[in-house]
Amino acid sequence: MKNIKFLFLSFLMLFMVSCSKEKSSDNQNIATNQSGKISILFLTQDGCGSCDALKDTFKRAEVKKILDSDFEVKFVDVSQMDTLPKGLMEPYGTPTLYFMSPDGSKEIHDPLVGPLEESDMIELLNQVINDFKASSK
Repeated sequence: MKNIKFLFLSFLMLFMVSCSKEKSSDNQNIATNQSGKISILFLTQDGCGSCDALKDTFKRAEVKKILDSDFEVKFVDVSQMDTLPKGLMEPYGTPTLYFMSPDGSKEIHDPLVGPLEESDMIELLNQVINDFKASSK
């Protein structure tokens, strides 16, 4: 029964996201930053338990250290979102993380949908850093 409820809620969430305002591609600024750090667009929404779990993972000491050093995180509420940077695929639900170059011109790693535990997040962030360094050469 729990699985059926989870599937129903997942499909409902996907339906709600797909029915949101049409996205225009003229807003590249959402993914840009002046720090030269990798941008993370963190798509979230109110009442999302998985979003809260991922935010808690971001607060863990080792994860926070990596984020502060190499990333700039921008939280975007999907109910307030009317644009995505050009070339990004529509989110399949929340939370969704997009890993973008500092100038917002390209995605440097596949998006993450859903929460991760601390050790998995550390591994992912280090992989994103390595991908960014490789793409910058």
